[in-house]
Amino acid sequence: NTAQLKSILESAIFALGSPLSIERMQQLFEEENKPSVEEIKEALENLKQDYQSRGIELVELATGFCFQTQEA
Repeated sequence: NTAQLKSILESAIFALGSPLSIERMQQLFEEENKPSVEEIKEALENLKQDYQSRGIELVELATGFCFQTQEA
């Protein structure tokens, strides 16, 4: 379920406080419930869109994904 995956990834990125790679995101799940890289990328793209009109944004850095304040 995409909504549940988005929620889990959003929480993990906020909780970690440093960039989170897709590989580490997959490790949040047990083997039988592990989402594919494509599923994670889709969920992250949806999160980016969700945050477009807010004061923070989801960005991809060399080391992974994190939230940061949007530039004015």
